[in-house]
Amino acid sequence: VASLGSALRCGRLLDQPLTALRRRMEADLMPHLAAARHLLPLLAQAERGGRYILLGSPCALRAWAGHGESSVAAAAIRMLAQVLHEEAKPLGVRVQLLALAHPVCRSEAGSDDCPEWFTALSVGRAAVALLAAAGVPGQAIVDIDKHHYAHPRTSLMAAAHLSPSTHEVFP
Repeated sequence: VASLGSALRCGRLLDQPLTALRRRMEADLMPHLAAARHLLPLLAQAERGGRYILLGSPCALRAWAGHGESSVAAAAIRMLAQVLHEEAKPLGVRVQLLALAHPVCRSEAGSDDCPEWFTALSVGRAAVALLAAAGVPGQAIVDIDKHHYAHPRTSLMAAAHLSPSTHEVFP
């Protein structure tokens, strides 16, 4: 599961130098591609085929005034996930992006202030469910149902056959 990116910065895209967007793409998009290049061949060696999951941002779904850099980078990550999804098929690896329609609360306590937002725990549960599910949806973009993952599911990992690997990857 890959959740990479830099902090939100305020400012209109039109007011920023071109280097600001370039830096954002270098910080948010390119690490996903670099990670995929190294991990997809390793995941292809898995018995059941590997899964590589990226976490999407609500910035990819709508333009957020004052956060243009993030919106552009998040949209690029969403497209990268779709391209990697297609390119990884011959390897037997499933690449998917968990699409978040709302931001994530910084703490469980803050979820009362913004009830429509995700909690980190619900996003984690959705990622584990996608990794553990046998009947995983085949599309590149998977939307998270916030309410479905709001509470623990005891059977979530029951069907998962996870064998710990002794193979480690070093840069």
